[in-house]
Amino acid sequence: GVFEVEIASIADIEEAVTYKGDFQIEGVEANSWYTFQARKPEMSDISQSITRRLNAVLSTFTKEDLQFTDIEYLSFLEKKINKLASKYVIEQFGLEIRITNLSRPRTQQEKLLAEEISQQRATKKIAREKRLAIQQQMAEETDKSKLEELKQLREERLNMLKDLDVEEDDLKKVNKRIKALEKEALTSSLEDDAENILKPHKSRKALSLRHQFAESAKLEGGKDNPLLDSASDTDISKTEEDDIE
Repeated sequence: GVFEVEIASIADIEEAVTYKGDFQIEGVEANSWYTFQARKPEMSDISQSITRRLNAVLSTFTKEDLQFTDIEYLSFLEKKINKLASKYVIEQFGLEIRITNLSRPRTQQEKLLAEEISQQRATKKIAREKRLAIQQQMAEETDKSKLEELKQLREERLNMLKDLDVEEDDLKKVNKRIKALEKEALTSSLEDDAENILKPHKSRKALSLRHQFAESAKLEGGKDNPLLDSASDTDISKTEEDDIE
């Protein structure tokens, strides 16, 4: 059978706590055969008897004592309730019973608290997503700026190579900056690849600015002056070709 009892604590003025559970009839108590024969209870009679007894005794508990929230305290209460109910049912009907599956739903106050916590988490999640979006936008703007700088430097290098009076140090500075930007392009591309692996649902069709930056470094690197491109330039192209494959 089953039982359900709403317990309003008389020890403090608080919201009632509802207990639910199952009970099994183990048999007739050894010295209570005549009691059982005289009463011949229905399952509903036993359920009502359990409910009355638990309400009478547990209403003297505080609400805090009634609101179990961990398995240890639940086990303690279940044993106490078994003892209370079993003794009473033997006296009433001569039957031995065992109560199992004791549980309780959340009180209204607990529901409100849970909803408040859920809303706080949702608010924090939205704020975190906004921060990430801002950081992503800033990163894309930075990459766009670097991409433009890389194009300008390559044009500048091409013009310098056409100038017979170009200073070697100036050419080295331009090449050094180009290589630095191409290296950053590779790093940005690998970061995007890692993000796509972690988020497989993300579309790979539309290249982000980071990928555009990396693609530009790969496709344009060395075509203006292959002799001045270092081994690191070749490594960049090879690595990204491997990624594409």
